[in-house]
Amino acid sequence: MPDRRFCCTRFIVGPRPSSLTTHRPLRDRARSRPPGRTALAPAHKCTISISCPAAFRFGARLGHTHGSDIVVHGVRQRSPGAFFPATVLGNSATPTPPSAPPPLVVEAVETFAGGDPSATALALDVQGLGARFTAPVRQACKERGIGNLLLIRNPETFLEEDRKTFTACVEQICRAWADAGLSEAARNGGHSVFLSGPAAVAVAVGARFANNQPSRWTTYTFDDASSTYEPLS
Repeated sequence: MPDRRFCCTRFIVGPRPSSLTTHRPLRDRARSRPPGRTALAPAHKCTISISCPAAFRFGARLGHTHGSDIVVHGVRQRSPGAFFPATVLGNSATPTPPSAPPPLVVEAVETFAGGDPSATALALDVQGLGARFTAPVRQACKERGIGNLLLIRNPETFLEEDRKTFTACVEQICRAWADAGLSEAARNGGHSVFLSGPAAVAVAVGARFANNQPSRWTTYTFDDASSTYEPLS
């Protein structure tokens, strides 16, 4: 099952699992922030149930208002404990060394005949679903006239549950998008995003990609009844 929850520091968003104890308010020293950034009041760690498309949108909003102040926590699925610090919204201060093997596989940009060359889809199969993910994504691209598709996939089913791996995953996605062989029209056109996997990754990617122009990004959600992807309303 996809990881549909994440935890981030400094404010409460939703109900807290019973396994977590109450956290006392953080007493951080005041930090200077760039103009336009909203200072977060001292609060608690939070936990929230959310789908990956909604997490991408939420990350875009957080990235616009709070910059790199948020540490996103992922839900542990294969190791003891409830949560672990997965990554941060902003660029990592200690990027993954180039010698480290990348956790994901970046496919070549795929084009669709008859599609709009200025419309590009980013498909992130971080859960490693394979054809169960890519087949309906390609179908959605063809039906909606999307001309380009960049697929980034996990060759495994899970990521290692640590900050180094999750941050490397987010940074690799950012590099792949920046380095993709897209035309100027595709760079400046509308973008779509399809996601599977940890919501923590979706939050961080949304914060980095869509923080300035969220309206350029259309997030798609999978409809189980029709087995198709539809835009998130």
